[in-house]
Amino acid sequence: MKISKTRLTNYFSRPISYKSAFTLSVLFHGFVFLLLALLLNPIKFSNIEKIPLVIDFVSMPGDEDRGVFYQLANDIIERSFQESNFVPPGSYSATSLTQSIEGESSTNEIQDASQVTEFRAPSKFVQPYFASVFLPPSVKFPRIDIAEPKLLPAKMPLSARHEKTLLKQVTKLTEKLGERELPDTTLVFEYRNQKFEIHIQHLSARSVTELDEVLFEITTEQNGKILSTQMRMRRLAFSNFAQLVDYWDPQVAVHDDVFEGRFHSNYTFSISRSRGIGPKFHGKVTTAAYDVKTSGDFPIIDQNSIFLGGIETGVKQIRLPKTFSPFSDHSRLSRDQVLMLTEESWITFQKDGYYTWKSKASPADEHRKKIPALSFFIVGNKGAKIHVKGIVNGKVLVYSADEIIIDNDLFYALPPDKFPNSDDYLGLVSERNIEIAHPKITGPGDLHVYAAIYARGWFRIPNLYGSGEATLYIYGSLSAGSLTATEPRYATHICFDKRLETQRPPKFPVTERFEIVDWDKTWEIKGK
Repeated sequence: MKISKTRLTNYFSRPISYKSAFTLSVLFHGFVFLLLALLLNPIKFSNIEKIPLVIDFVSMPGDEDRGVFYQLANDIIERSFQESNFVPPGSYSATSLTQSIEGESSTNEIQDASQVTEFRAPSKFVQPYFASVFLPPSVKFPRIDIAEPKLLPAKMPLSARHEKTLLKQVTKLTEKLGERELPDTTLVFEYRNQKFEIHIQHLSARSVTELDEVLFEITTEQNGKILSTQMRMRRLAFSNFAQLVDYWDPQVAVHDDVFEGRFHSNYTFSISRSRGIGPKFHGKVTTAAYDVKTSGDFPIIDQNSIFLGGIETGVKQIRLPKTFSPFSDHSRLSRDQVLMLTEESWITFQKDGYYTWKSKASPADEHRKKIPALSFFIVGNKGAKIHVKGIVNGKVLVYSADEIIIDNDLFYALPPDKFPNSDDYLGLVSERNIEIAHPKITGPGDLHVYAAIYARGWFRIPNLYGSGEATLYIYGSLSAGSLTATEPRYATHICFDKRLETQRPPKFPVTERFEIVDWDKTWEIKGK
């Protein structure tokens, strides 16, 4: 379809309205002014040096180098301005120009380059643009090489079936590792017609305060691709628990006690509440039993108000070793690192890093010696009870084939609850019992024990009615074959030392169990 000639003529012969005429006039005059500006611009500004617009992207330095980077830029810019008398277009100071680029209001203008006294570097996204556009060509802006990007391997999450299967197989292997040391090897198993390879690598503890680890690398093939995942597990020490008890005396119940950290029992235990007083478990509670007994004024308890970290029943027992020797492995120790005791002795630790000891045979003859820097072992043979108290400055293990008696407070020179990086450690290990001394020796009031405690027999508090009500504070851990009652002499407050998650007192006893410490539960996808 097309327009006829007659209609087109009539269209242009019609009168134009005032509004249309005004619009056409504005457009026409605007076009004329724009054309004149383009023609006159080369003539008017022919004496101005043209600065090429070059956009050069520069990698920014890290936070630690940014101050040096900006200072270098300041020096280069100021020196160039002074040598060439260059003034940025628009006569803005470097500071005001930076503010304008970053969206800040600024009206600071200068008339010559001598007024440029400071250059404040803009944000990392606009600085390269500013440097390239507004600096003269003579300025050489620092360049930083950009490292080639590292390509991350493709990953995908494990299915619930794969996660359960792998965890089951690895758990079986770690149980065998707990019983005997297996060499680094590769094992193969099959599940639902799919083969899996498990490469086992031992990561032995590098010092007497570290724990053994095992690295499992598991591979399989699926849809023509090789899938791989890594799992790192660490052996559990008995010091990894705020409290661990093998057997509970049926006449002993947890009452006015607070536990901050993991709690484990190999046997059923009782909880008692009376007069509004009851225990608080702030960490995860696990027990090999299938129930928890209750007693007291309120036999029916609200588990959520007591087991604040949750409770799991029917778990596998954590067996206590039948015997323990601090020198069972092949670690080399110097003579200065070991103090051998053959009779009942009294040890007092001192804040300056020394310790004193005296024996029952010669109580007036007191010896004083410095604790070695690496680690120190006080070892008592059968019949050699060891009494301890004082302030520990160093890494110490006190071991007795008989008993250990805590005569008074045991502190660290740098308490980890105030100094998390403290490297003071104390382990108390007895083949029989560890007990709190008579109230005449400890005195009235609270008792503080900063240590990891392991009693193969009993942890005992005799003379329950000797010194009135107080609290026994244990900062560290407590593991025992069994426990006596502590009340009314002491309520118990055990706070787990978080440093013990990765470190332990020298050669502190370990369990047969391993736990996962690093596993992202994903498959890394590799080619054929």
